Amino acid sequence: MAKNSVADQAWVRIQKKTFTKWTNMHLAKRRLALEDLQTELDDGLNLIALLEILSTKSLGRHEKKPRMRIQKIGNLNLALKFIQDSGVRLTNIGPADILDHNLKLVLGLIWTIIQKFTIADISEGELTAKEALLLWCQRKTKTYDNVSVKNFTSSFQNGLAFCALIHVHKPNLIDYASLSADDPATALRTAFEVAEKELGIPALLDVEDMLEYPDEKSVIAYVAEYYRVFSSSQQQDIAGRRVGKLVEFMREMQKLQDEYQTNAKSLADWIERKTEEHGDREFDNTLEGVQAKTADFNEYKKSEKPPKQAEKLALEDAFSNIQMKLSTHNRPAYVPPAGLGPDDINQLWSGLGDAERGRDAALRDELSRQQRIQRLRNQFWPKAEKLDAWAASKQQYLQREEQIQSLGAATTALKLHDQFDGEYAASQRRVEVVNGLGQQLVELNSHDKDQVQEKMQSIAGEWNSLQSGAATKRAALEEALAREQRKEELRKEFARLANEYNQWAHDQVDAAAATDFGDSLQAVEAFASQLDSDDAQVREQSAERLGKLDAVHKEGVELGITDNRYTALSMEDERQKSAELDQALEQRRVAYQTELEHQRALEAKRIEFAEAAAAFAQYVVEQREAADSLGGEPVALSAQLEEQREAAGFDGRLDAVRNIDREAAQMGVISNPHTDLTVSVLESQVRAHSAYVEDYRAELAEEQRRKEDYEKRAAELSQWIVATTASLQGEVEHANTLAGAAEAVRQHSQYKNSEKATKNAARAAVAAQAQDIEAALQSSAHDRPSFAPATSVATLEEQWDALEAAEKERESALYAELERQERLAKLAAQLASEASALEQFVQQKEAYYAAQENVDSLDAAQVQLTVLQTNDNEVAAKQDAVQAIEKLAAELAAENYSEQEATSARAAAVRAAYDALQGQSDSKRGALQEALAAEQEKDRVRKQFAADAKGYDRWVRKAVAAIKDTQFGESAEAVEAYQADDAKYSAESGKLRAAIEANAAGAENNRYTNLSLADVEARAASLDAALAARQEAHQEALSCVREQEEKRKAFAAAADRLVALLDEQRSAINAVQGAPQERQEGVRAVYQDGQVVDAQLAECAAADQACKGVHAKGNKHTEYTLARLQKQVQLFKNYVKNLLAGVDNELALAERAAAAEAELQQQTKRDNLRLEYADKVQALNQWLEVAEDDATEEKQVDSLEQAEAAVSNHQKVAAGQSDAEGKLAAVRAVGEQMSEAGADAAPSVADVEAQFAQVCAQVAERGNDVEAELQRQQANEALRVSFAEKASALDALIDSLTQKLNKASGDLTERLAQVESVKGEKAGKEGEFRAVAEEDQKLADANVLSNPHTTLTFAGLEVSWNQLRDAIDEKVSLLQQELAKESSSGLSSEQLAEIKAAFNHFARDGVISGLGFMGLLKAIGQDATEDEAAQLLAKLDKDNSGALSLPEFIEYYQSVSADTDTADQLVSSFAELANGADFITEEQMRAVMDGAEVDYLVANMPKVDGGFDYKSYVASCY
Repeated sequence: MAKNSVADQAWVRIQKKTFTKWTNMHLAKRRLALEDLQTELDDGLNLIALLEILSTKSLGRHEKKPRMRIQKIGNLNLALKFIQDSGVRLTNIGPADILDHNLKLVLGLIWTIIQKFTIADISEGELTAKEALLLWCQRKTKTYDNVSVKNFTSSFQNGLAFCALIHVHKPNLIDYASLSADDPATALRTAFEVAEKELGIPALLDVEDMLEYPDEKSVIAYVAEYYRVFSSSQQQDIAGRRVGKLVEFMREMQKLQDEYQTNAKSLADWIERKTEEHGDREFDNTLEGVQAKTADFNEYKKSEKPPKQAEKLALEDAFSNIQMKLSTHNRPAYVPPAGLGPDDINQLWSGLGDAERGRDAALRDELSRQQRIQRLRNQFWPKAEKLDAWAASKQQYLQREEQIQSLGAATTALKLHDQFDGEYAASQRRVEVVNGLGQQLVELNSHDKDQVQEKMQSIAGEWNSLQSGAATKRAALEEALAREQRKEELRKEFARLANEYNQWAHDQVDAAAATDFGDSLQAVEAFASQLDSDDAQVREQSAERLGKLDAVHKEGVELGITDNRYTALSMEDERQKSAELDQALEQRRVAYQTELEHQRALEAKRIEFAEAAAAFAQYVVEQREAADSLGGEPVALSAQLEEQREAAGFDGRLDAVRNIDREAAQMGVISNPHTDLTVSVLESQVRAHSAYVEDYRAELAEEQRRKEDYEKRAAELSQWIVATTASLQGEVEHANTLAGAAEAVRQHSQYKNSEKATKNAARAAVAAQAQDIEAALQSSAHDRPSFAPATSVATLEEQWDALEAAEKERESALYAELERQERLAKLAAQLASEASALEQFVQQKEAYYAAQENVDSLDAAQVQLTVLQTNDNEVAAKQDAVQAIEKLAAELAAENYSEQEATSARAAAVRAAYDALQGQSDSKRGALQEALAAEQEKDRVRKQFAADAKGYDRWVRKAVAAIKDTQFGESAEAVEAYQADDAKYSAESGKLRAAIEANAAGAENNRYTNLSLADVEARAASLDAALAARQEAHQEALSCVREQEEKRKAFAAAADRLVALLDEQRSAINAVQGAPQERQEGVRAVYQDGQVVDAQLAECAAADQACKGVHAKGNKHTEYTLARLQKQVQLFKNYVKNLLAGVDNELALAERAAAAEAELQQQTKRDNLRLEYADKVQALNQWLEVAEDDATEEKQVDSLEQAEAAVSNHQKVAAGQSDAEGKLAAVRAVGEQMSEAGADAAPSVADVEAQFAQVCAQVAERGNDVEAELQRQQANEALRVSFAEKASALDALIDSLTQKLNKASGDLTERLAQVESVKGEKAGKEGEFRAVAEEDQKLADANVLSNPHTTLTFAGLEVSWNQLRDAIDEKVSLLQQELAKESSSGLSSEQLAEIKAAFNHFARDGVISGLGFMGLLKAIGQDATEDEAAQLLAKLDKDNSGALSLPEFIEYYQSVSADTDTADQLVSSFAELANGADFITEEQMRAVMDGAEVDYLVANMPKVDGGFDYKSYVASCY
């Protein structure tokens, strides 16, 4: 039961939402909308509007503003009657149900309206309409995955059915493939959003409702909107498809024709271009050129022409296909542009074949000629190059200036020249051979004939040049003997001068290395002029000495001197020594510059520190100024001062200065003339600033305390004044009696004499306190702002004035009341009363004057005096009352009052008592003034104590800061001379403390300061501690500087010892004498590898490190620093190193001189052996040259005749090999003698043997090669002939079959039979094709690249053969398709099955009629009324049976859905799209057609006013 209740609630909720949306969808046409369907139909207005919109009819008069129930029921009755009059039977619902908001009945009413006006206009219930709608959904979605429409609930729950309905009609709106049944929410949301946005169908359903509980009626209402939108466009879709098919066919034909024309034009251009190219007979007269052209031609036949041949066949096939398609569709035949028809192409193709044959013959002739030329060139140029190389080597020999250093060398040179003459005579035969080859090349018009002729002339010129050069050289060699004596003299002179210069330069290098530039910037800068002078002098002397040496050397060079037995030194050695001297001078200059830069760096570092220190000191000043510039109240200002001090970053900035100071110390900086500031001084400035800030903050704290005290007292006083003024301003209350009035006056008087007097004294004290605060602010060392309290003195004075004004008003009121009471009683007891009142007043004053007041403070004394003055004022004010009593007594006496004596006596007594009050007042005033004076003295003492204590506190703070920042000096003298000022501080402290102790009584209850005597003692103790700490620091400083001084003295002593050691060793080394070897040993014995010097330097380094360890800077005990000592040591080591290097050089020179003498003796023997060796090698080379010429001939030739000639030439060369072997043995024998004498054989025996072995191997290999080439040429010729014969036969076969294929004619069946026949014939000839392939493979295996017997290639034939196969297959397929179209009914099997299923669903006994026919129309997407359905049924019912059979309906369906394209049908389709107009607009076409199709029509249809002339366009298509 609960489950049914939940389901019942669900469908009610869902239907309410859906039907509300459906209702609003229609009411929107009148700008109406419902929020609650259940309640907003109750007055009938919205229901009437809905029915009028749906029916397009008016329901007549009704209440436009119904308020009463009867009026609403009248409207509802009108609406329900209209529904019933429309043929709908209503049950169980009346106006009251709607008016009473019966939701289920309201939903039932809306469902009835939906059925009537949306689903179907029927009265037999919903069955037929529902089934028709369901069947329509099934037909449209049956091909979609995951869609199976069986009902209007679960079948639509995953959303895919909605998406399929949209996609099947508008596939561009939804990407159906991206949807999944596993994600129904996305599918539902997609369908609802697309339907609403693109189709105008409101989202009547909610995704959540569909997922939870799909309601059938809601789904039907929503799906009906899909049917309404899609069914209305079916006829236009059919018309659009028919027009689209026309466009598709026209575009296809246009594309095919364009492609044909483009391809035909391209092929025709190519044929014409190639025909012209093949007619070219201009060759570049080179073998490479003709081979490249032959290769290009073969490649053209193999690669370029076959695809073009395939293009030609494809072009013919495309033309045939175009004609067949046009014929099949009853269109006029295609006529290509002039020159592009198949016959035109064939004619061009035939001309191309003629050009190819002519090209092939010309290439073969030119190739044969170039091959002969190439063979001649292959002989001519190598031989010519060898002659050139021989001539060049001999020219080199003739032109070479012989280095003859002795008579023996001159004789050897003349013998070598005789050998040259013999070689020159033998070379004439080789020149004649080269000239013979060159003459043949010229006669054959070789492309390089000019170069050949130039080469022959060049060789002739070279040989003439060799002859004249030989004579010239002989004369030169004979002259060489005369030069030898002079050369010997020059060698001796050169040796003397060279040795002298070498020693001098060595000494100068040592001097340069030992230069000292100074150890300060001023000294180094001053040394610059001396450095320039020294360099100039040394360079001048070096140039003079080297000039004399060079003059001797140049004369020797001119005479051909290349060695000198008298010295191992050469001019290059002396130039090198000069360069070493220049380098030493330059190194000294570099060292000077380095030292200068170092000194400048030290100076820069000093300046950097000075600037950084000054900047830091300025920063401290700026921080103090920034602190002084701050303003505001004490608490905030104190916080700002602390924040500023923390943010100042003194530590980081000071660390930067410390880093610079540390870097300066590391660089060796010991003083700085640019600043007096040091790191310690800067540190003291920082400490001083911190103390300054702390003093400032302490002063602010005191200021804040005094201000807070003032604010508290002023606020209390202000509150009392305001409250009292308010109470005085209130209404006066009294008992309306004389006693009451008198009591009120008494109380007011008491207030003035006590409470007000006390506050008046407090007012004076507050005003004085404000003055004190302001005075302190004005006298502050810091620019403090004026005191601006929250409650100012002026404010208090204003409030006090207001108080006194209120008092006066109050007193006037009180005394007026008292006078009124007194007048009432004056007749009865005026006198008695006045007397009694005055007596009572006197008694009160007597009691007050007689009372002893407790005065324990200045304020209390001032208050009591104020109270006294107030009482005195009141007493004085009673003078008139006393006189009034006396007047009354006199009046009574004058009236002879019976008790006049008593009244007179009483009046006299009152006067006496009243007058006595003055004396009493004077007495009390004196006592109070004494008390005031005492309290004033106490207050003075307190103020003095506060001032002295605060002054002492500030003085101690500053003194402690100054003591802590005391600098004892940077030098030992300064620290020793420092005099402490402890006594000054102690004396001043004692003086200040004595002043404080004089006012020690003011320390108690002192509102002017928080400082106590204990605080003063603590400050004194801190001063004593600071003085003690300074004394301790001074002692530490003394110890430190004394230790530094000891370290400085230790370093100075170590430096002196090192300098003395260097002088001692230098003197000892300079004293060493003897031969080079002896001097070398003596220097090393003294120097000991520098160990003694290094040990002493290490001692100095340790002493320097000790100085640094105690931070000792500068050293007055020595002029040396560690860096200077290190430099002195390095200069000494360089001196020793250079000295030893000079000795080593002397030893090396001696060894080189001995070796030169030995070499001279061996040279003559080697020269004679070289002469003999050259003769033997020359004899062998004659056969080697002939053999190499033959061996380097090309292995492969192009004909049988060339192969036979190569065999004959080789046999002649092989016959001379045995004689050459004997000549090789003679070369070996001489070569062994040369090896023993240390002479190099050129070429070496091994090279000659290797060359001989190589040539012999080449001779043997050449014999095998020429025999193999002869056999290969014989076999290749047979292969060429066989391929040419078989290729020609296959080419004729392809041409025959192609012509048969293109000539197929008749109807489609006959043409198909003819094509099938060609296909069978081709299959029977496959063997011939394979035979040609086998022959082509044999040629490829044999590497045969050309064939003079044919221009055909297998690649071209293969393309033609495969193209013929493809053309046959394509034509068969095309003909079969056209035949299939002719026999087709126009409907696919799927469409027929779909129509049969729909028909059987609505048929009864195999036929369909009435409402069944109407449902069937809806199922196929055609919406018709009952009348329209009946008229269509009568038209289709050919046997007048009142019903339709299945064949009759299929015939009808074919007529409305077929895409046939006769001219009339196309005009009708255009008219359908144009709504019957004679022209159609672009917008009308785009509504139902693809954009590309519309673009094509817009571009090709004639334009008219308003659109496009479709009739003219259709006529042009046929």
